[in-house]
Amino acid sequence: LAITDDAEGLLTYKAQIIPRGVTINYKHLPYTLRNLTGQLIVQPGLVDVNMHDAQQATSIAGQIEQRGEKQFAKFTVSAKDVALDDKLKEVLPANARAIWETVSPAGRIDVQVDSLSYVSGASGPAQWAGKGSVTLKDLTLSKPVSCQNLSGSISGSLQSGQDGPQLGFQGQLTLPQLSLGLLRLKNLSGSFSKSPTADKW
Repeated sequence: LAITDDAEGLLTYKAQIIPRGVTINYKHLPYTLRNLTGQLIVQPGLVDVNMHDAQQATSIAGQIEQRGEKQFAKFTVSAKDVALDDKLKEVLPANARAIWETVSPAGRIDVQVDSLSYVSGASGPAQWAGKGSVTLKDLTLSKPVSCQNLSGSISGSLQSGQDGPQLGFQGQLTLPQLSLGLLRLKNLSGSFSKSPTADKW
């Protein structure tokens, strides 16, 4: 902890905090990150975050800044072997949950959020945006056709809008085998995309 006088002669401070095995559930990033260690640097109106778990499977880094009545935040997040469960589904925006309902996925993914930013004020809705990628690992889809051992990658962006979150993405998928009754197809691959303003993909 360092306490000093600023240019105007007012006391200010800078504190370094070393968390060990903590849980983070930032209200604007509604997915709990557990058993983290790392470093927090706290100053008036500013918090620098640099945290990870013991296996380096999950990490979060960025800043939270308070300017008067406005709060700004920007993070990068990395998480490996994230389970596709109901807990994850519930924190997704409505249009992403609709895609989930369409394909009914199961399995695990690696998530890399390159940028997640957030701005809120005393009045009006919060503004936020993010971009990143997802790596699929032996994914299973139950609908509309049952698929197993699906792999690939999806990159995309998400941002707030007047009509709700706007989701855009593109991806590549590979499937070793697909069974349709007596028909068996092997070594399938394909691509897909959706623009942020499109209703369909």
